[in-house]
Amino acid sequence: MHTSYHTTVSSLESLVNTGNPYWNIDTDTAKLLQDTIIQHTYTRILEIGTSNGLSALYMAAAVAETDGHIYTVESHTERFNLAQRHIAQAHVSHLITQIKGHAPEVLDTVDGMFDMIFIDATSVEYSLYVTALTSRLRTGGTIIADNVISHQEKVQDCIDLITNDTRFQTHIAHIGKGVLIAKKLHS
Repeated sequence: MHTSYHTTVSSLESLVNTGNPYWNIDTDTAKLLQDTIIQHTYTRILEIGTSNGLSALYMAAAVAETDGHIYTVESHTERFNLAQRHIAQAHVSHLITQIKGHAPEVLDTVDGMFDMIFIDATSVEYSLYVTALTSRLRTGGTIIADNVISHQEKVQDCIDLITNDTRFQTHIAHIGKGVLIAKKLHS
């Protein structure tokens, strides 16, 4: 990755270490995302909740290795604009397509199936995202949802939805604020 990539990521990580005003993922969760993409050679990634772009930047390092692409959705104008600036500064705009809007309404603007879906947005809407996207996740693909321990009461319906869906093998990892990992075994 370009030197400006590392500079941008380091700058955003320092924000995380001084209060995390943009609710960014921690480096352990970032490593999980990167490892999952590389291990399975995932190429089409959908992120719900761009925030200021740090998680997309972390994943960009992995899709650069798999010749992949990230589609990331953010509804909040300020965070969308910050992410746009950070993605450009890091010289990874060719790896990331930003989509402005509320995820349930804008998902149809991206055609095709996904290999991995990362959910880190409005907690009470997680089950809406999963319901809308399960049919667009390839067999062998993975849904990763953040904050499932820290916000368990808000995402419990999503946890139940995926856990009770026989198409998925699920696991909750005690990484960061808790991560649900659900691998789609069949359609």
